[in-house]
Amino acid sequence: MPLVEQYRGRRIWKAKRPEWQDVKPITPEGKDTYKIAAKYESRFAGAWLDSVKRILPGDAPKEFKEAIEQQSSVKAFEALAPYRDKALEQFRQDIEEQYAAVMQESGDDATEDLNREFKTKLRFSIAKAMEDVREAAKDFIVPVNPYSIEWMKNSSVELVKDFEKKQTDTIQQILTRNFEEGMRAELVYDDIKANIGLLPREEKAVRNRMKLMIDDGYSPPEIKAHAAWYREQLLKKRAERIARTETISAQAQGRLDSWRVANESGRLPPVMREWSAPPPGPSPQRPCKICIDLHGRRAELNGSYESNYLGAVEKPTAHPG
Repeated sequence: MPLVEQYRGRRIWKAKRPEWQDVKPITPEGKDTYKIAAKYESRFAGAWLDSVKRILPGDAPKEFKEAIEQQSSVKAFEALAPYRDKALEQFRQDIEEQYAAVMQESGDDATEDLNREFKTKLRFSIAKAMEDVREAAKDFIVPVNPYSIEWMKNSSVELVKDFEKKQTDTIQQILTRNFEEGMRAELVYDDIKANIGLLPREEKAVRNRMKLMIDDGYSPPEIKAHAAWYREQLLKKRAERIARTETISAQAQGRLDSWRVANESGRLPPVMREWSAPPPGPSPQRPCKICIDLHGRRAELNGSYESNYLGAVEKPTAHPG
């Protein structure tokens, strides 16, 4: 039975948390593993939110108004494209900076462990990848390390692509509804701008709540204020979900890359990685079936874990959340 909350005499249904979400580490070891990700999570979420709010300009472009008058979704998207593309490129760069910060600290942390364990003197750097300092002659060996840079660029591009695809669906949903209702171009634009960043189901949830408030006799200013607040809450939750997944993934990547560059220095013995899932928590759904399946599986530094549910998995995270 889904949870419900009372809202001015109405029952508003709240979906249960998806069963594959472990959400937060539940053991001291788990908390230690994700301490760097947790440190950067709010910063990543903030950067994501700031980028989303810069997607569209303040006023509706002339071309957009003309497209709405013609009820042309294609032309409406074309009118927004120049602003969207420029903003998304900045969005990608902002996210890449967040990845770099997490990976650098994670790589530094892992390299300290390696230096203690194997008596090496390695230094991890996103820019240089690794410096092997020889005590006798102050020599620096800086081999090429494509791992961190490549992962960072690929991940930022994929995150922006995913955002753009889902945002296109939300905008199309708004356009279709407003075409049916015959709204003026300025109002359509304001509607789109207000809901930038929300998934289609979240935008629909805002509309449904507004309809409930209309039925309950709230005034237009009250409805508008509450809708703005509700959108902000949904947007923050989405930013937090993305930030949690991406910072943990970046921390794991920084750690993995530090081992890879150390391995390339020739100072490590043959090593294998082992996936470790947390023990069961208060909920019977934690850890999830995906992580339980991966528990105890091994992979080489440049290899992948084999999941019965996902196939090849390079490293955590195995799923959102």
